[in-house]
Amino acid sequence: MTALRSTVLAVDDEPSILQWLTRSLTAHDYSVLTADNTSSAREILTRERVDAVILDARLVHESGLQILEFVRSIKTLAELPVIVLTRALQLTEEEENMIVQNRAYVFYKPQALAVIAVTLDRLLRRSSERRG
Repeated sequence: MTALRSTVLAVDDEPSILQWLTRSLTAHDYSVLTADNTSSAREILTRERVDAVILDARLVHESGLQILEFVRSIKTLAELPVIVLTRALQLTEEEENMIVQNRAYVFYKPQALAVIAVTLDRLLRRSSERRG
């Protein structure tokens, strides 16, 4: 049995997306924590060791991009790799600029998880090299 490599926080208000991410990332040897709103995500980020975040840009009644801003504002989290999931044509120009300025990557639902997993592996490897 392979040891889990890294812990990923998945933030999405659609249970089916969270289940899909959990199943898929677990199959790629990631440990997965889930949150369905920004409050839960912030709580997890402050109490758990998280190596990367995958978040939905739009949550019911709130912006998932608040999590991106939160991550970048905390010194111990600021370098975490962040992947933003969204539906095509859903982002405003302001949101796109904010994502770029905060060094996150965008994938459009439904994106093949293989591409997300490869990107996540590369981002975590790069993050580990900067720390070590």
